[in-house]
Amino acid sequence: MLHNSLENLISQLLDTTDLWFDFRNNISSSNIDSYASLDTSYRQQLRSLFTQTEDSLISLSSVEFKEGLSDQEMQSKLDQLETYFNTAENYIDTLESLLRKTVVSSSVTESFLSSQKQQQISYRSQFLSLHSQFLSFDTSVDSFLSLYQSSQDTLAKQVAIAQLNHDNLFVNTASNLKTAQINYQRSSIDLEKREDQLQLALADATTARNTAQSNHDSAIYSAQLSVSDARSALEQTTRNYNKSIVKAPISGEIFQITADIGQTVSPSQKLLSIVDTQDVSVDIMLPKKQYDQLVIGDRVTVDVQGSVSTGIVSTLSSVADTNLQYKVTITLENADLDTVGILAKVYLLLNSEYVLLPVNTLMPVSSSLADVYIYNFGIVEKKSLQLGKTYNSLVEVYTPLDTNFEIITSDMSRYRDGMEITKLTPQK
Repeated sequence: MLHNSLENLISQLLDTTDLWFDFRNNISSSNIDSYASLDTSYRQQLRSLFTQTEDSLISLSSVEFKEGLSDQEMQSKLDQLETYFNTAENYIDTLESLLRKTVVSSSVTESFLSSQKQQQISYRSQFLSLHSQFLSFDTSVDSFLSLYQSSQDTLAKQVAIAQLNHDNLFVNTASNLKTAQINYQRSSIDLEKREDQLQLALADATTARNTAQSNHDSAIYSAQLSVSDARSALEQTTRNYNKSIVKAPISGEIFQITADIGQTVSPSQKLLSIVDTQDVSVDIMLPKKQYDQLVIGDRVTVDVQGSVSTGIVSTLSSVADTNLQYKVTITLENADLDTVGILAKVYLLLNSEYVLLPVNTLMPVSSSLADVYIYNFGIVEKKSLQLGKTYNSLVEVYTPLDTNFEIITSDMSRYRDGMEITKLTPQK
């Protein structure tokens, strides 16, 4: 920026000089040659100095000059600039002297001359401003050079200290390296010894492992033999135990024992009787005439200690006993009994298609009507029945009955219709 401004100012001065020499008739002849000679000399000096200082101005105004210029080169360029500014100032003085000697004529009016003088004053003002900038820049460069020199001194001291530290570090590193080499050699020797020891320990461990494996295999073999012997003994004991147990052919309840503990028995002797309790049944003996009227599946009425239920003929023996009686087995439905050996009453209605009830379970209303109490889920209910023929202690019931009905057959005077009662289950 500084060299561009200065170049523009010098160019304007030269143009103005050219203009005034065009008005040389207004300057006395005794002075014109002298001014012309000065003008030529200053122009040559300015041209030469500008060429020399142009690079200096560019270098000094660049941010990279600190690396590209030495202290002496920088000072030399500043001196060239100072000479250039002095020459330019002398040239301005010469031009002002030329203006003062110019006279007014028809070609140069008073107003024109006055404006040129004002312009010349402006040139000088611009020059002084540029020169002031240069002096300020010169001062900044001097300050920078001084700071730079101080920095160089500080840097030199730091380099010296760094070199000293480097030397000390090198000495210490060499000493530490030698110590490390000695320690490495010792460690290598110790490592070799430990490797030998580890090899010996590995050999001992291998021998111990092989011995332990052999002992383990022997122990396993012995244990397997022991297990095999124990299994054989267990199987034999199980067989003996199974042979010592007499198993019943069916599951049920012991009904009769015919031998005592410690009694001598023969192989074919009966020791006890077992009754199958899964199905409750009643065995009856019938003469041939009544036996022939029954078929398997016939329904009968059974009274077991006051509990009346329905039974089904399930077995008809085809062989009569010594009294010419035939055995008939009746299986009970919905009977909550598990006691064997008790007596029951079986009512057979031969040649009848109706249900039979014991007469003592009825509360007569008329010759053909009677009431009964039934148990219905904890409630006593009275039900009227239409009656039919009477067979000894049984009577036909014409009214259809649900097979799930439970008829109360004992002490009916204790009950009334709608009464809540609890049904007791016989203890086993």
